[in-house]
Amino acid sequence: MRRRSVLWLSVVIAAAVATQAAASGSAATSTANRRFSVTEKLRLPAPDSARLVLLMVHVTESRGAVGSLTIQGHDEAALPSGIRAFAAVHPRTSKRRSATFEIYVGVNNLTPGAAGDAHASSAPTDLEFRIRGVGRYTLDEIDYPLPPTDRECTKLNHLGANADDPTFSFEYFDLARQASAGEAVLDHVIHDRYKCPGSEVPEPGEGPG
Repeated sequence: MRRRSVLWLSVVIAAAVATQAAASGSAATSTANRRFSVTEKLRLPAPDSARLVLLMVHVTESRGAVGSLTIQGHDEAALPSGIRAFAAVHPRTSKRRSATFEIYVGVNNLTPGAAGDAHASSAPTDLEFRIRGVGRYTLDEIDYPLPPTDRECTKLNHLGANADDPTFSFEYFDLARQASAGEAVLDHVIHDRYKCPGSEVPEPGEGPG
């Protein structure tokens, strides 16, 4: 009788250990492949001005490829009608377990100064968007102020030249309700606002950027 009780207790303990191990295994997999969602806010530029920011997002995933990032704007309808905004991500995707994504976020405020002042109290003052991906991440921000330096113009011209190059692999996301494509907004921001010598001229028919 005593021997049977000990045997039964051993079976119960073994089952409990197995259950706990299985639970721990699923938890480890879930943690390793966890999805992240981070909300960023970018101060809108003044009327008749623009702003360009580079976000460096380093992602690591221990169980497989980091894949791609997605960017989604928040409450685009509430933004002033003159706002044009985009996010351009490079690379589009990565098959590595560790990758650094460059996210260029640009905002062009086509609102005239007087109209901008009239709606200043009711309109949002920030462009809000979410970055989603899989793995662990760190994020750094680099702002391109106006007027740009010669060195910054060199970087921006390189960006503009590669913006429509399929081999450079940009993924565009519109962050405002707009007729202009993200690539067109980028061209207008660099050429019209930052006025970098040698920058790519926006193509006819691209619409107001």
